[in-house]
Amino acid sequence: MMEKIIKTSVLLLICLQIINAQKLAEPKHLGNWIAGEDPSEFLLHSVLEASELLLEDNPDGKLIIRICSKDDLATAFIKTSMNPLSVSGYNQYRQIVPYEKIYIAKYAGCLGKDNFVYNQYWVVPNKSLFKYDEVISVNKIKYSNNYLEEYDHDGYKSKRKNYKLLTKKFDKMIEKFVDNLAENPNSKGFIIHNSKRKELKSNISKVIRALKEKGIKTRRYTVIKKPRLEWNEKGEIYLEKNDKMNFPRFSIIEINK
Repeated sequence: MMEKIIKTSVLLLICLQIINAQKLAEPKHLGNWIAGEDPSEFLLHSVLEASELLLEDNPDGKLIIRICSKDDLATAFIKTSMNPLSVSGYNQYRQIVPYEKIYIAKYAGCLGKDNFVYNQYWVVPNKSLFKYDEVISVNKIKYSNNYLEEYDHDGYKSKRKNYKLLTKKFDKMIEKFVDNLAENPNSKGFIIHNSKRKELKSNISKVIRALKEKGIKTRRYTVIKKPRLEWNEKGEIYLEKNDKMNFPRFSIIEINK
């Protein structure tokens, strides 16, 4: 009889160990996205589906996208190789992870020697030690991105004769960019480029003049040089080191703490 009780206890202990196998005592690192990897495969399988399983056994846990950067959270958000809210974009179709469990953090301590700004993806159990400088729920972040399409559908550069038309469209973009910053005092604007072309420099100067004329303080906008993500002939994603764009891109981020 005693032998049966011991065997039963051992089996019960093994079952409990299996059930609790996914219980986390410490944060679980799911991985980092790097250029060249299919973002949809990475975000859907390595991040969201993995998080779903872990959060089922850790209901008080969170999915945290930690950006490795020395900048403030808004600037780090813009500089990173992949938009941190891409997780939310892939998540919205299937609701794999509840939005209230997704957070974005910034931490200078994980920045590598190359100072490349990238995202780390973690599942963090409640009350566990996790390092960050700033953290915010994705529900408290508003983000917009706007750019002028300078290429036709076949990927070729628009003809020079269309430059005047593009300039008119760009002027309207400037007006909208400046008005949005003026109407939302908690927002920060970014003028993004990746070229040394004369036309580009001239257009960036035009944006800055419009911001100053509207009374937008310099601490509320930043000019950033950032590579664009592009697809190569093999279907791989890479960072475009230098492009031929004549007009900068605009991004506005509002973090409501």
